Amino acid sequence: MRLSSHILLLEVHIPQKIFYFLLWRFLSFDPFATSYISPFLALTWKKTLFFIT
Repeated sequence: MRLSSHILLLEVHIPQKIFYFLLWRFLSFDPFATSYISPFLALTWKKTLFFIT
């Protein structure tokens, strides 16, 4: 039971990092990314990136 819950945790945790990585790659290559990001997300983006890495 513990092993299955641990595997489930990994399945949720790893794709989340992949999603944020792809989102970061998309925003870094999008010239209009600043128009999509609100000031609140701009402030919390560095915190999120630091938490992932």
